[in-house]
Amino acid sequence: MAVGISPVGQSRIPIPSQKFPQQIQLKDPGPVQVHLPPGPPPPPPTSLMLGISMDGYASRDTPINAGIRIPNINFGEVRLTNRRYVNLYIQNYGEAPLFLQRISLNPANDQYRLVYINNRYEEISLQEISWPLVLENGHRRSSIRFRLSYNPQNLGEHNTGIIIRSNDNDFPSFTIPVTASAIAALPANLVVYDSYRYTVGRGRRPVENINFRRVSSGNTHNQRIYISNIGEATLNVQSITFENPDDAQFQLHVDDIYNHLDDDNNNPVDGFALQGHDRDVAFIVSFTPVAVGNYNTSLNIVSDNPDQPHFSIPITAVSEVWSVMEISTNRINFGSRAVNTDSDIFTVTIGNTGPGPLSISNITLAPPNAGARDSRAEYQLYDLPIQWPLIVEAHSQTTFGLSFNPRTWGRHDTAISITSNSDREPNRIIRVTGWAEQQNP
Repeated sequence: MAVGISPVGQSRIPIPSQKFPQQIQLKDPGPVQVHLPPGPPPPPPTSLMLGISMDGYASRDTPINAGIRIPNINFGEVRLTNRRYVNLYIQNYGEAPLFLQRISLNPANDQYRLVYINNRYEEISLQEISWPLVLENGHRRSSIRFRLSYNPQNLGEHNTGIIIRSNDNDFPSFTIPVTASAIAALPANLVVYDSYRYTVGRGRRPVENINFRRVSSGNTHNQRIYISNIGEATLNVQSITFENPDDAQFQLHVDDIYNHLDDDNNNPVDGFALQGHDRDVAFIVSFTPVAVGNYNTSLNIVSDNPDQPHFSIPITAVSEVWSVMEISTNRINFGSRAVNTDSDIFTVTIGNTGPGPLSISNITLAPPNAGARDSRAEYQLYDLPIQWPLIVEAHSQTTFGLSFNPRTWGRHDTAISITSNSDREPNRIIRVTGWAEQQNP
């Protein structure tokens, strides 16, 4: 509210006498008149502001600051089948509500796709939106986001424009030119990897060969491989076969967990198409030997890969039997006992956890560690075979016993030595100790 004073009428103003000895007569300014404005001032106009996010891939020619609009969007050169995008943010910097009446591409171009992004980051077709969209005043900093994608399918230049219509006071309708150029895609490039592309904690290594080592007869070992197209053009695989198709020792089947095949491709071994940009198809190579021996073959992949249409992976495999000796203890302590008394028999168990027979050639008492008194005579082994070797079949076990029979007082150390054909640690040692005390008279 503005207040004004006009010199109309009379007015007297008393002055305190303690400061002035007499009253002073002032010239009458007249009555006071108050002039009020006709109404509140009009609100500031709307102000549409357009921003572009940096998580997109298009260039921008002008910095996005208040009052500056994007002059154009230029995707530059993009290879066929690649996809680039920008996020567009429309914001109202004015005081009055902004009504976004329509946003569209003109001329229409099927190389581009313009969608609305909702609060759940879902892409919504512009045809599904109820226009107009309302942006509140600028104090609330409300904004609307759109995404423009460029996915060229044809070579050449592709130009269009984004038309934005609103109730903005200065620019009720304006166009953002959009330019791009599609160039040839990089050729398909087949690579076979040993791991999925998102495997945590390790890099992907190309598979140069497949080696199945020490697989026992009747068992199956698997090797997963990933056929990948690291190029941009589509890779067409015609066949995947072993060098010897009738070799029943090897099998190949697709892994349903890790693949990017269409759902209707039920037999990818007979051929499939693989899109570019590190798309994968996972296969399981299996080896199930029926007899002991060495096996060699190769996995042959025929495709339209321009550099290597015939891709071959050597496969080697060995089927054999072996044994793994497991012992129930590696140390025996009989404690203290009187001279000329016999302890209980301590039982030792020997197991074979391998797929082949375990051949034990000998179990004997051995000298103790260097510097200790040889006390083999103080101990006795039990339940040993009459004739060596002792055969323990796969996944079976046997036992033998040991007793402490001291004849002299003091500490008595020895060791049990076990010799076998075990694949791991064929020679095993069990340390043995005991103490003998003189009997009281």
